Amino acid sequence: MVQGVLIEDGHLVNINPSTGARIEPRVKVFKNADVDAAVAAARAAQPKWAARSLAERTRLVREAVAAIGADKPALARTITTEMGKTLKEAEEEVDCAAGKDEYCELVRAANE
Repeated sequence: MVQGVLIEDGHLVNINPSTGARIEPRVKVFKNADVDAAVAAARAAQPKWAARSLAERTRLVREAVAAIGADKPALARTITTEMGKTLKEAEEEVDCAAGKDEYCELVRAANE
């Protein structure tokens, strides 16, 4: 058990709080070395990201946000299943995440 979450075969056992049913697929538990490798890869990629213009970074974030918005129904269902939120609350959470592109656009415009 990690912080009250059951672990079986190296995976977290997620439980739907509304039904008590197990959620599949399960999430793999990573070892410290796996996390260290991911952090090292992110640090190695950061200079390339920083070298991009603000306009290019904004465009890439907007594309990622568009992908989130396109998958809104599936993401909202996942949030509902995992967190026990109502579907309306979950949809609002996805909308809030997707709305971050507006912030990026404001930053870009302010820096032109």
